[in-house]
Amino acid sequence: MSIHCIRMQSCSGALPLLQLLSMLPNGVMDTEVSLWGGYEHQALATLLRVSLAFRTAEHRIHVLAPIRGFVMSHAPPSDDDLSLLYAHYFALAATVRGVGGMSSRPEDINAVIHEISNIESLIEHALTGGAVCLQPAVQATADLCRLHLDTGIGSPSRLLARALEVTRMHGMDDLTVELLLLRGWISHNTGRAADASSAAAEAQALATALELPAKIFDAGLLSLYFAGPDDGATLLAHLRTIADRLQNPVRVFKWYGQAAELCKKRGRIDEAIAIYSEAVHSYKAQSLREDRLYALMLTHMGELRIMRGEHTLAHACLEDAVAACDTVQYAMGGAYARLLLGHLYLQQGLLEKSIHHLSAATGPMQTWGSRDILLIHALLCEAYLARDDPDTARTHIHLVQRYQQEMGWGRIYTLICHATIITTYLDVCMQPKPIETLLSVVSLPLLYADACYAISSLRSYPLGSRPGRAKLSLLHTSRLLRYRYFGTRVYGWCLALRTACIGFIGLRV
Repeated sequence: MSIHCIRMQSCSGALPLLQLLSMLPNGVMDTEVSLWGGYEHQALATLLRVSLAFRTAEHRIHVLAPIRGFVMSHAPPSDDDLSLLYAHYFALAATVRGVGGMSSRPEDINAVIHEISNIESLIEHALTGGAVCLQPAVQATADLCRLHLDTGIGSPSRLLARALEVTRMHGMDDLTVELLLLRGWISHNTGRAADASSAAAEAQALATALELPAKIFDAGLLSLYFAGPDDGATLLAHLRTIADRLQNPVRVFKWYGQAAELCKKRGRIDEAIAIYSEAVHSYKAQSLREDRLYALMLTHMGELRIMRGEHTLAHACLEDAVAACDTVQYAMGGAYARLLLGHLYLQQGLLEKSIHHLSAATGPMQTWGSRDILLIHALLCEAYLARDDPDTARTHIHLVQRYQQEMGWGRIYTLICHATIITTYLDVCMQPKPIETLLSVVSLPLLYADACYAISSLRSYPLGSRPGRAKLSLLHTSRLLRYRYFGTRVYGWCLALRTACIGFIGLRV
């Protein structure tokens, strides 16, 4: 049906309503349409009758993508018509905005989660169309970035880049600082250290020039990840002074976390655990509502206890962290805690529990785009092989190989998977299995190529700069050398593999 058909022309409100609906790729509840400036029921009925819109089983009104594209190209709504949608959806995005540095609340996340694509559509239209509501659109972009950091939901990188262009062009310096910090944290969480470091440095310089102590503190926290031990200690002391001056308990709580990270970077594991313990006690004493950060600290404390060999205490910390993350719907924090917990169970031989937690972590890690998804598949590969299920293990190898084009370290993780397969086949029954069975799962020439790649990579970078958490129990790969049937050529390949695996020692799990 044409938008200029007789039925459309006979209802004055049909075309304006279609223009607004075309801005919302995820549609809108039919009960909300009546709130949009008093549109009559007849306007919606007309759109449904001529099939320019349709109602889903969930009672949402949608417009098909081709129709939306046509309307936006030939009869787009004016800014005056869109003002109501801007106000409603940008206010909805603002509900996930934490107060005083706190994270967003679960109930607010639930309210906005189904409207993200609609909010993104309106933000993009406002930013590219030179709308009068540029500042609210930029702020809504920041809100979606916070939601992404809290939950891994959404993909705001493109909008974030456009919003930064707008703030710089129009001199919105305070919002520029905020967006730079968000870009820095997103880059840091997805392993783009160079982008995160440059964003943190630019944000700190601009915040200092604007004399914004809260933003100086936030930029300093991010910069600590890229500072050396000595510079980090100086910066940490400066940040504590700022936090005390701001009298913000949430920022003091965040400071504890970075202080512990600095101790860990210096190898002072006991001191780092003590700082995390003090932070947890402080959290409980002050009744802070920063449950995500609390869960993350429990996770890091559990990680340190794994490094210390205190598996019982680590298990308690990680179980508490998983429970806290599930309570506040902190998907990414829960995924990281489950990764560590699954690895711990795997080391203890509790295969079913390990597979349960590792499998539960795959969804959030994949949504986030974290490189830890590769480590999870490597661990799942080991777990399924230990359970004598090579077919499922092979599936996880293929998943790692699929990510090679997307993540630079995929090939090294493929190496880890292959090494895990060989060592598990040789060790799980304390005797070698038939070489034909082994070769049906992993290609030795491919293993050799991956080993060479890993060695060249390890020679190019200092060990401390590794972004991945690839410390696996692979030193026992040297047991391969005891089996004569591999022959002299494979002996050299295994030496290369062992050298590559040793390069991962000292990395975070």
